[in-house]
Amino acid sequence: MAYQGSTEAGQAVADAIFGKIDPSGKLPISWPSDAAAPGGDFDGTAPSPLGDEPKFFDQLPGTGSGQGHAYNPLYPFGFGLSYTTFTTTNLSVTPNVNRNGTATATFTVTNTGSRAGTDIVPVYAAQPVSSVVVPPQRLVGFTRVAVNPGQSQTVHVAFPVSTLGETQGDINASGPPQVEPGGYVVQLNNNDTKPYDVAVSARSTARYTSSGSRDVSMSSGGLSMSITTTSLRSS
Repeated sequence: MAYQGSTEAGQAVADAIFGKIDPSGKLPISWPSDAAAPGGDFDGTAPSPLGDEPKFFDQLPGTGSGQGHAYNPLYPFGFGLSYTTFTTTNLSVTPNVNRNGTATATFTVTNTGSRAGTDIVPVYAAQPVSSVVVPPQRLVGFTRVAVNPGQSQTVHVAFPVSTLGETQGDINASGPPQVEPGGYVVQLNNNDTKPYDVAVSARSTARYTSSGSRDVSMSSGGLSMSITTTSLRSS
C-alpha cells in the first residue's frame, strides 16, 4: 500500500519487498473487508458487502445498521507487517495523576525475531463502564522503538488524561468533553488482524472518598493511576 509515494515510491516499495529494509509502518486507517455473500441485515459481525459504511476502530458500538455494521475490517487500525516479530510486556501506569495532568505508560518491547527492526506501538485506553456510550478503545499515544534481535527496550509513552474526556449525555451532545470518574484500562494490542486483540493491559478500579472527591484508579500489579475529581458544594 504505497498510495501516492511520488518519484521514489517504486524504489521504497522494492526495498521493502526484497528485504533491504524492514517495514515498520502501521495502518492509520481501517482497511475494509468485502464479501460476495454478506450475512443477515441484523448480524453486525457478518461479512460486509461491497460499499458498506466506513469502518472506524473507535466507532461507537451498536450505532451502525445493515449487514456487517460492526467493526470487522480486513486489516484493523494499527496493523502492520515486519520481517521480524515483537512482544510487549510489563505494562504499568503512573500512579496518582490528576484528571488535568499527564499519565505515563511504561512497558517493555522485545524483538523476538532474527533481524533488527522497528516497532510502532499504539497505546489505547478502554472504559468498561460509563454513563454514555464510548468506543471499545481510544488511542491515547504511541511510540516508535528500534530493537536488535533478542534484545529488549523499556519505553515510556506520556499522554494527557484529558484525552479520556467524553461528551456527557445532554440532549444536544454539545457540552465540553469531561473525564468521567470510573474505571479505565490501558491496553496494548497484539499486531494481528483481530480487532481489539489485547496483548497486555493495566486493570482499573474506581473508589470513593469521604471528602467528596472521587478517584479513578488504574492498576497493573502494584502500580496504579488515580484520576481525582472533586465535587463543589455550596455552604
